[in-house]
Amino acid sequence: MNPYAAVAPRALYLHLAFCRRRCRYCSFLSRVMTQSERDDYVNALCCEIRALGRRDPAPLATVYFGGGTPGLLTPGDVGRILETVEAAFGLLPGAEITLEVNPGGETAGKLKGFASAGVTRLSVGLQAAQDSHLAYAGRGHSVADYVRVCEAAGRAGFASISSDILYGLPRQTPEEVAATVRLALELGSSHLSFYSLSIDPGTVFERLEQAGKLDPLPDEDTEREMYAVCLELAEAAGLGHYELSNAARPGHEGRHNLVYWHAEPYQAAGAGASSYTGGVRRRTSSEIGRWMEHWLGPGADLDTDLFEEEEAVSRLDAMREFFWLGLRLTEGVSPARFEEVFGAGLPAGLRQTAVDLVAEGLLEGTESGGWRLTRVALDIANVVFRRFLLTEFDIH
Repeated sequence: MNPYAAVAPRALYLHLAFCRRRCRYCSFLSRVMTQSERDDYVNALCCEIRALGRRDPAPLATVYFGGGTPGLLTPGDVGRILETVEAAFGLLPGAEITLEVNPGGETAGKLKGFASAGVTRLSVGLQAAQDSHLAYAGRGHSVADYVRVCEAAGRAGFASISSDILYGLPRQTPEEVAATVRLALELGSSHLSFYSLSIDPGTVFERLEQAGKLDPLPDEDTEREMYAVCLELAEAAGLGHYELSNAARPGHEGRHNLVYWHAEPYQAAGAGASSYTGGVRRRTSSEIGRWMEHWLGPGADLDTDLFEEEEAVSRLDAMREFFWLGLRLTEGVSPARFEEVFGAGLPAGLRQTAVDLVAEGLLEGTESGGWRLTRVALDIANVVFRRFLLTEFDIH
């Protein structure tokens, strides 16, 4: 049996599937909504939260407002949602409440209200410190907007500010990525997330690429240099590189995302939101209108017809996930922790895969007797993950 099937989720992800405009590279579930539609969405979200709480009311350690653009919510909306969460589940002392915001004209003025509503951590979408890149990517803000938001966040009392950085943009250089990291650090970011651009299906960038009209992308070696720049500057500023794409000052690691990387259960609400509870991964319908209609209807409750994907995670798959998700973390994985989770020793097949990868220079030993990615492997981590996902082993 998957041991996580009996573990109560302590994390809740809330998907706010609306934006003011679509970025040209974005493939996340979201659409432009009127204020009235956003009000309806919040009403539906609160209904779903209450239903989830009736099913599993365990108190929460983290809540994450993701999107979409959660910063379009009013402080009153955020307060109402968090009051609903508190009533449905309860919040543990010191709970981490994260809200994603995109810099823009009205965001800075809302930050005090967000803090008063209960938000403890902001995730700010900087992406690049050059207005030309922001415009080409379809971002609805300028570098100056980002500066104003960070300054306002400091005045509002936010001690935890994470900045998102996107590298590998068309015509972007390593020097421009370095300038972006430096700006985020200078403005007080205690956490950095740095992601490589991917050209996803259905995006404007994909259509431009297919038509041969997308500006040139950096080559693979240049992208690796950009990644190295992010790591070096973050670590030089005292941020610890704790996950493949994340670095933080001590005590400012993203606690909510650590739930994912530790392969632990989590609740989720909102159109297209993915959850992992009772040993089953589910994704709610990505038909936003259908999702809203369901939860705004009379007597709405959890309905399996509303899930477009459901997958029971077997004990074997949970063991594989323990490795490939855990190896995203620079602390790595350990046989002792494996035994604590699964109540059994490490299967020979998984151990042999780890030993083989050490011999290939892609894993190295840790002080705990486990393994972590080597510096070389950080650039090709998916190769390592795939090896564990394909490993055959016996658990009898």
